[in-house]
Amino acid sequence: MGNEPSEPVEQRSGDPITAVMEIHRQLRATVQTEMSSADVQSMKIYGIPQSIKKDSDDEDPGLRGSMNRPRFRNAVSLTGYVSDLCVIPDDMFVVCGGSNIRFIKTTDGSIIKTVSVGGENMCFGVTADKLNSCSYVTCEDKHVYKVTKDKTTKFVYLGFHPVNLTRLSSGNLLVCGGGEGLFSVEEGKVRKLELGVKFGYICSVAVNVDGDICVTDPGLNKVFVFDEDLGHLGTYSGDLDFLPHGVTCDIGQRNKISTDFIIADRGGHSLLIINRGGVCRKTYSTESDCARQPWAVDMSPSGQLYVGFDVDEVTGNTHILMYDVPI
Repeated sequence: MGNEPSEPVEQRSGDPITAVMEIHRQLRATVQTEMSSADVQSMKIYGIPQSIKKDSDDEDPGLRGSMNRPRFRNAVSLTGYVSDLCVIPDDMFVVCGGSNIRFIKTTDGSIIKTVSVGGENMCFGVTADKLNSCSYVTCEDKHVYKVTKDKTTKFVYLGFHPVNLTRLSSGNLLVCGGGEGLFSVEEGKVRKLELGVKFGYICSVAVNVDGDICVTDPGLNKVFVFDEDLGHLGTYSGDLDFLPHGVTCDIGQRNKISTDFIIADRGGHSLLIINRGGVCRKTYSTESDCARQPWAVDMSPSGQLYVGFDVDEVTGNTHILMYDVPI
């Protein structure tokens, strides 16, 4: 574990890249029906194991970042698969599911708006431009779509199958291209970033306040961190069960800015805090909340962490858990 040199890394035996790609192919078969407002319920904790309970107000939540026991407050249950999520303001978040994205109210789980993106094509990733009140969505037709209040338009043609993306403060986009690598989109121009590392299948990206870039690679069971000049800072490799997917930035605590990243480990059923050097500082098992295989993560401006999980084998639903006290 920890830091590794920036030489090309080899794929682990028993963890073929094709297996990770198959996960994404299965998404197309999993999501076949539209979700209605009746499919999304909150506060009632519908479809979530009864052992998941809201924590009481008098329970000690622990210190922020301690990973001792983040305080679980609320949940939303969706039918079908959710490939990504993004928090907009504190009271609303967006989810990708099938060929649609849905804007969901945090307080009661009601659907504010449903937007069709890319026709019958599968949506994979979503990121928000909070200043301009729009969202960007990656789609299997090799486009990034721009979704505003009034319309949905094709923003840029990528020429490869995108997975996830994030928006930089400059307005540029970083797009994960799976086995193709990491790409920058600036003023409609697509450019592959030369990072000096051989990837397996990268599926999620986040950028911290210092401009450091973190990408997850479930194809190689690794997490890579680069600085804003694309220099390699570190690589984290977990155990054989480590299967990183979503990544978001820790926003810090008590007016102290954090440069750490929070990783959803689908294979280890856990959340990891990894610093800019690629060192895992803390780990929290989501199984203590009876929730397995975390897939997508995002943090609200106030520090509430949203975690999307894989489809529940019992209920057939996807659960999104919200933690009132950030980890």
